[in-house]
Amino acid sequence: MNVLIYILPLACIAGGGALGFKLARAGRYAPIGVLFLAAAFGFWLCLHLAQDMQGWDGIGYAIVALLIIVPIAGGAFIGLVMGWLRRRRALNIHG
Repeated sequence: MNVLIYILPLACIAGGGALGFKLARAGRYAPIGVLFLAAAFGFWLCLHLAQDMQGWDGIGYAIVALLIIVPIAGGAFIGLVMGWLRRRRALNIHG
């Protein structure tokens, strides 16, 4: 169970960060915006479904929202900022 609590969110942060970094470094910001919109919709959907359920079923949707969707969006944001800074530095040095 500890693996799910620690490793899964860290893997989601790393995956989202790598995707955000790679896209920002390439200058492709529209797919990152789509990723943020998809994460926001998924978060809303999980919380909306959690409200209609009782007991552990509703808690499961809330856990998915907090341990998977939020880390992906957070990692993508961190990757976006880091990729944007690296892209800006590369363009200033070589341009």
